[in-house]
Amino acid sequence: MQLLASGTVNYFTASVTPDGMWLLATAQGQDPAKRQLLRIPLSRGPAETILTASGPSDVQCARSGSRICILSETVGKQLVLSSVDAIRGRLGELARVETRGDGLWSSGLSPDGARIAVEEDSVDSVRVLDLKSRQLDVIHLTPPQAQLQSVAWSADGNRLFISGWSDLKGWLREMDLAGHTRLLLENPSGWLGGPLPSPDGKRIAYVYVVPESNVVLLEHF
Repeated sequence: MQLLASGTVNYFTASVTPDGMWLLATAQGQDPAKRQLLRIPLSRGPAETILTASGPSDVQCARSGSRICILSETVGKQLVLSSVDAIRGRLGELARVETRGDGLWSSGLSPDGARIAVEEDSVDSVRVLDLKSRQLDVIHLTPPQAQLQSVAWSADGNRLFISGWSDLKGWLREMDLAGHTRLLLENPSGWLGGPLPSPDGKRIAYVYVVPESNVVLLEHF
């Protein structure tokens, strides 16, 4: 295990560039309303700021067949998607997606960098944007699910993994591109999210919350 970056900033999302030279990461600096996009050399070295995003944001890079990295920024009631480079910074805006709920977003870039899936908390659908044609398809989940948390593409780009929250339980579902879902697992104790499939499609990592409590006996008070 190798520590690539540390300090007083809060790191949020990170992704390795397709050339394998940099780790791009979003972090919160002194202004809590904004995020910084940082580049961190995988060969070790200090983190450097590429740009300052205008609001909550995340970054993702394609894994194969493309050199694209996408920065997703929440700007008012829109999710703004831009192409970014570790050296040149922001290359250009790709699309804007209008909010239909409370504006809390999660997005997932397909492994080949051709499509990006966008979900919004409290909305029971996922939107898939073709980055070349700019066509935006709305996929309604079957059965309907609310309180979506995060979305990620399968290794082959033919399915999506959706995490969410309902009835005080976190869950992870597999979804085809027609919207049909299959429950994979639940966390009865709380939140579950951040699915990350392995490149070979055989495993999937995720984050979940385990509540803990202590009972303390006080005497002689």
